[in-house]
Amino acid sequence: MKHILSLLNSLDALIYVSDLETYEILYINEYGRKVFGGGRGQICYKVLQKDQNEPCPFCRNHLLKDFAKNSKETYVYEFQNTKNGIWYKCCDSIINWSEGRLARLEIATDISYRKKTESQILQLGYLKECVIRDRPLQDKLKEITDHSLAIFDLDIACIWLFKSPDKNNIKKESFIPDNTKSHDKKESVLSLTMYSEKGDHQYKIPDLISIPDEFEEESNREILEGTYRYTFDENLHLYMIDWAEKYGLHSSLPFPLIDEENKEIGYMFFFRNGQITEDQNLLIRNLVHTTSQVIISAKTCEALIGMKDHYRKLVENLPLGVFLKDNRSQYLSCNKYLAEDLGISQDHVIGKTEFDLFPPGIAEITSRLDEEITRSKTTKKIVLQFIQDDHTRWIESVRAPLDDHDGAFSGILGIMHDITDLKLAQEELQCLYNELEVMVEARTEELSQTKEAFHKANSKLNLLNSITRHDILNQITALYGYLMFAREAVTDPMVQNYLMKAELSAKIIHDQIQFTKLYQDIGIHAPVWQLVQRVVEKVISGLKSELIKITISLKNVKVFADPLLEKVFYTLVENSIRHGKVVKRISIGYQVRDDNLVLLYEDDGAGIPDENKNRIFNKGFGDNTGFGLFLVKEILNITGLSIVETGTFGKGARFEINVPRAAYELFTVEE
Repeated sequence: MKHILSLLNSLDALIYVSDLETYEILYINEYGRKVFGGGRGQICYKVLQKDQNEPCPFCRNHLLKDFAKNSKETYVYEFQNTKNGIWYKCCDSIINWSEGRLARLEIATDISYRKKTESQILQLGYLKECVIRDRPLQDKLKEITDHSLAIFDLDIACIWLFKSPDKNNIKKESFIPDNTKSHDKKESVLSLTMYSEKGDHQYKIPDLISIPDEFEEESNREILEGTYRYTFDENLHLYMIDWAEKYGLHSSLPFPLIDEENKEIGYMFFFRNGQITEDQNLLIRNLVHTTSQVIISAKTCEALIGMKDHYRKLVENLPLGVFLKDNRSQYLSCNKYLAEDLGISQDHVIGKTEFDLFPPGIAEITSRLDEEITRSKTTKKIVLQFIQDDHTRWIESVRAPLDDHDGAFSGILGIMHDITDLKLAQEELQCLYNELEVMVEARTEELSQTKEAFHKANSKLNLLNSITRHDILNQITALYGYLMFAREAVTDPMVQNYLMKAELSAKIIHDQIQFTKLYQDIGIHAPVWQLVQRVVEKVISGLKSELIKITISLKNVKVFADPLLEKVFYTLVENSIRHGKVVKRISIGYQVRDDNLVLLYEDDGAGIPDENKNRIFNKGFGDNTGFGLFLVKEILNITGLSIVETGTFGKGARFEINVPRAAYELFTVEE
C-alpha cells in the first residue's frame, strides 16, 4: 500500500476520493494538496472550486450512482477549474471504499497546453478566412503579423522579402543592418516588408539585411572555421540571434516564404521573451504557409491585371469587330476596327442601340437575337447578308451572355466578322465542285463500261482457256496411250529409255496444264468473310485421315480472304499426310500478336530442313507437282495475308499465317 501511495503522490495530476453522499474527501494525493491546499476530511467542492458552498452544478455523482451496478464504467469530461483556471480532463468512476462506502475516484489531468494549442489552431483558421478577402497585400501582411503576436504570445513578428529573385547568386555570407542612406559598398538582399511589435518598445528592427563587399567579422559571429562555411539560412539565423539578444529576446528559426515554383522569396522571423517551443514552431509553419499563399495570390492578381492590359491591346488590334453591351442591349464600348467599319468614333458608340447603327432590317434581326440571348443565357451565332455600296456583304456575329458576381445577367459580349471573301470563295468552290462532279460522273460511267467490257473479255478468255486446256489434256491422254503401245511394241532398251522420258515430259505438261486451271481461278471472285473453323472441317471431311488426330481451335475466328482459302488448308493437310511420313497429330489454332492474328498449323511429322523453309513456297519446288505451297502463298497474298514455316526439323512442321488487323474478326460463341 505504501508503494501505491508513493506512486500516486508522484503523478503530476489531481487524484482524490470523495464520499458519494457527503462529498467528504477520503483521499487526495500530493498534487491536490499542493495546488488546492485541501486534505482528508474536508468537503471536495469547497476545497477544489472557488467560492463553492454547495455541490457543484456539474457534479457527476448522480450519474455515477447509475453506474453502481457496473463499477467498471468511467465518466470522462473536460472542465476549466474555477479556482486556478486550469483545464482538466476528468475521469470519474465509482469504487467501494472501506466499510462498504460508495465513493467517487477522480483522476484529473492538466490539458491546458492542449486547449491552448486548439485555441491557436482556431485562431489560425479565422486568420486564414480574413486574409483571403480582397484587400491590398500590405493590409493582409499587417493583419498576419498583428494576429501572430496574440496567437503565439510574441513580442515581434517580421517579414523580409528578397530584393533579388535568386538568393543563390549571393556570394558573401555575413549580414549587417542597413539603416544608412549610403549603399555604395553594399548590396541589399532582404528588405523589411512588414512587422508588428508588442507594446511601445520601439525595437530598432533593421530595414534591410545587406551583404558588405568585404567580410565584416565584428558585425557578425565568426562563421569561418577552417574550410567550413555556414549556409545562407544558417548565417541569417545567427545574425537574428545576435540581434535578438540585444533586447533579451529569443529568435525563432528562419521560416522561408515559398512561391508557386517552390523558390524562396523571403523569410518570416518571430521573437519573444522566452523560448519558442517545437509545437509552436509547427503551428507557425502553418501560418508561414498561409503567408506564402497570400503573397502568391497577390502576384497572381498583379499578373492578371497585366494580362488584362495585354488582352485589351489584343482586342483593340484584332481584324474583326468586338463590342460590349449592357443588360438593356445598349453599347458600352467597341474596338477600333468596328468603329471604323461603322464610320464613327469609338466614343460615339456608347449608349447606342442596334437601330442607331445598322439598317432597319439588320437591326430587327440582331435585336431579336439579343432578346433570345437575354432569355436563354446561351451563346448565339448568326450570319447577316445585306447590300452595301451595290455589293453584297456577309457578316458573321457571335454573341455570348455575361454574368455579374451574383450570377445575374449583366450584358452581352460579341464579335462581328466580315466573311464576304470567305462566302465568295465558297461560291466559287461550289461551282468548281459541281463541274468536278459532272466530270466524275462521266468518268465513272466510262470506267463502268470499261469494267463491263473487261469482264466480258475475261469471260471469253476463261472460256477459251478452258476449251484449249480440255483439248490439250485430251491430246495428252491420247499421247499417253500411244507411248504405252510404243513401249509394248519396242524391245530396244535405248528406245525404251527415250519413250520413258517422253512419257515423263507428257506428265509434266499435264501437271502444268492442270496448274493453269488452279492459277486462273485465283482472284476471279471477290474476297469474302469466312469462318475458318468451317473451312477446315470441310477440308478434313474430304481427306482420308482416320489415323491422324486433328485438333481445331478456331470457333470464334473469321478472316477476309479469297474463296480459295479452302485450297490453302487442303494443301497443308495433304502435305502432312503425303510428306510427313509418321504424322500422328495435327493441330490448327490461332494467336493474337501485336494486334495481328496468326493462324497456326502444326504437325508432328518429319519437319522441313532449315535450308528449304523459304524455297518450299517457290514455284516448281518439291517432290510432287511443286505447285501446292506456291498457290497457297498466292491465294493468301490477295487480301494481304502471308505465310512462313517456323517448325523444327525432325520434330514437325509449323506454318504461321499472318492476318492483318483489318482482315480478321474475333467474336463470341453466342454471336
